[in-house]
Amino acid sequence: KQFLDTCRWHVRRAGSVLIEKHDPALFAAPLTRRRGDRKFVVRDIIHRDGFISATIETHVGETAWTQRITVENLSHSELLRCLASSSLAFDTYLTEDRTWLRVVRAAPAG
Repeated sequence: KQFLDTCRWHVRRAGSVLIEKHDPALFAAPLTRRRGDRKFVVRDIIHRDGFISATIETHVGETAWTQRITVENLSHSELLRCLASSSLAFDTYLTEDRTWLRVVRAAPAG
């Protein structure tokens, strides 16, 4: 709720917010995926109170980015309810696999 409230605070009337949804299977166990000179690593996974935290490393050649993320996996109906409570609304999925979606400011009631 706090994250979505912050998004709502910052998005302009004609603007949008991009949200990435993660497949829960991605955080089932540590993993490493490789493709060419790219490597993707998920490690240090913690499941607590409906949230999942993990360290994600992305390697491209000799360059690496590391980030610690915390996600909450919501059903589509739960997401719609959370968006509405923050005065945001689902607009569209941006990718075929439904990983990325766009939300917008909700129209004022009345």
